[in-house]
Amino acid sequence: MKFQLAKAWKNKRQTTGSRITSGEHVAAEMASAPQAANPPADMVRSPIELAHEAELVSNFDEALLRWGEVVAETPDMPDGYIGRAGILRRLNRFDEADQAILDAQGRFSDNVTLAIAFALNAQHNRDWTEALKRWSDVCDRFPDHPYAYAASASVLLEFGRLDEAEMLLAEATRMFPDDVTVGVHFANIASARDDRVAAITRWSALLDRFPDDPFLRTEAPTVIAALRSAMTQFDVAALREKVIQAQANADWSSAIRVCELILRIDPVEHFGLLMLGIAQREHGLFDAADKTLRQAISLYPDNAENRANYAEVAAKRCDWPEAATRWQAVLDSYPGPNSFDVLAAVAFREAGLHEKSGYLLKRALEESPNDIALNIHSARLAEAEGDWKTAVQWWDRAHRLAPDDLNVRNARGDAIWHAGLSNSQIASQSEPREAAPESLRDLALAFEGLGDNCEFGSIQRRAGAEPIGLFRFAAVHPPTLIKLLDNDFDVLGDPEQTYLDPTESGEYLVRDKRGYYQLHSFIRVNAVDADKFLAEQIRRINFLKRKLISDLNAADKIFVYKQSKAAITDAELLGIHQAMQRFGDNTLLGMRIADENNPAGSISVLRNRLYVGYLAHMYVDGGNIQDLDVDSWFNVMHQAYSFRFNQSAREPAQAEAC
Repeated sequence: MKFQLAKAWKNKRQTTGSRITSGEHVAAEMASAPQAANPPADMVRSPIELAHEAELVSNFDEALLRWGEVVAETPDMPDGYIGRAGILRRLNRFDEADQAILDAQGRFSDNVTLAIAFALNAQHNRDWTEALKRWSDVCDRFPDHPYAYAASASVLLEFGRLDEAEMLLAEATRMFPDDVTVGVHFANIASARDDRVAAITRWSALLDRFPDDPFLRTEAPTVIAALRSAMTQFDVAALREKVIQAQANADWSSAIRVCELILRIDPVEHFGLLMLGIAQREHGLFDAADKTLRQAISLYPDNAENRANYAEVAAKRCDWPEAATRWQAVLDSYPGPNSFDVLAAVAFREAGLHEKSGYLLKRALEESPNDIALNIHSARLAEAEGDWKTAVQWWDRAHRLAPDDLNVRNARGDAIWHAGLSNSQIASQSEPREAAPESLRDLALAFEGLGDNCEFGSIQRRAGAEPIGLFRFAAVHPPTLIKLLDNDFDVLGDPEQTYLDPTESGEYLVRDKRGYYQLHSFIRVNAVDADKFLAEQIRRINFLKRKLISDLNAADKIFVYKQSKAAITDAELLGIHQAMQRFGDNTLLGMRIADENNPAGSISVLRNRLYVGYLAHMYVDGGNIQDLDVDSWFNVMHQAYSFRFNQSAREPAQAEAC
């Protein structure tokens, strides 16, 4: 069977006049299409038409004469040379065919059709060494022509150099994904290698990709059926590996196709049934998944995986009452503890059965208290119950377990927000500061960023602090910030002016249409319902506005402002600081790039409670957020904290200009 399928394809393509295989039809394609065999007697016909007519009736001597006339009449056109060489090749006069092409190549050195015809001469002469050399030359000189790669692979196949042919065709399929010729040869090489699994996969993929190709539509199913009938249990083991790989890549359509192959060999094979049901479920084919998994349960009633995955089909449909019913049936048979307890807990939570959900989560946490998923679902359960204080506690645990998880950070912030909204008023954090902070985290929490980008928010994160703030990861310019301060931030959070802007990196930015505000959400596009998420962000902005006003009224923080694209001026800092004073005796720390008089990590004073800190470099949007001048930041923050909260510390002299 090793070469039969490849050769059957080749022979069929030759008889049907396809462009794909090497043969006389290729030469015909290179010239103009032939005319009717019996044209009207009074029609004046050109030598090319007469040559085609002679070919159609296999009058090769006449055809050769006519092609010679074409060469004589149009020596500056390649058609006559190509046609004449094709007839000589069909007459097995290969030396003369080669000479005809060589004569033409002297005139048309860059003509790909002549190069292909020259290679075909050697291939039809079965001079495989010369054919391989000529096809390689075509590939090198004309790399954009897919036929040469397929033909080179067919010659390698004749030599038995299957690995080289496989590599060449694999590369060609990447270069020319829309070329059916290359795809068919790639499927053929798998057949030649006796890799039935790969062959079936490739033929099936071709049918999916080119459903209107007449040969594929009529012949490929026959080829696939023959391959399937030759499958063995050894092939099933290889198929299982392919299913596992497809599952790892979330390639569910391939997983379905391979599982179906397994079941054609053994219709009751448990792995094939279970994995087919899972793949159908993940691919959104819920009815098919239900049917498959019910069959698996019927055949293997004592297998917990069958029942658990059957329950998850209802969960994937978001049919939570049905999911809860199915999960209860699983737990009745397998009381546990079980590895799937968390999935059952989610279904019970979504179905409103909070007590059952909490029982399963508590039981699982006793076994694995540091499991991040269990902590997250415990937080979600508290949210579902409206217990936002408890939810914050669970999110704090989750954040400690996964401090770099952006989704956990954002969910924790939302829980804190909800917890704040549930109180009659937002609590003010106005306890007196210690003279010296006990940790970097405590130091960072004494500050709040006002812009102009996310650098200071990232510095707080480096210190282990995750406060929530209106401008922590937002962008705002000095004149806009002053205007917002003067108007108590009233304009922000207007539903008519706030929108989501997806970035090239796939994150939603929250923007104000008037340019007042731009905020990182750290939420991926398509990860949430956009309308619901926007409404949530508007509520969050309004909450954070009130929180910022509360902090400004308390005047117990050091507010930080930096401008990365241009050095912030004294006038801009004085304007921001003045606008802040209407709320209370607030402290502002502006940041600039170090100079010869102000080294990185140092601090100066413009006026009482208005400081300037200096950095070696600043983060600019689009740069590397990991490349921050962390040491200078912390040095500046320590000094500013000491000036503001340590009564024994003396501020440096104010600048003369102020």
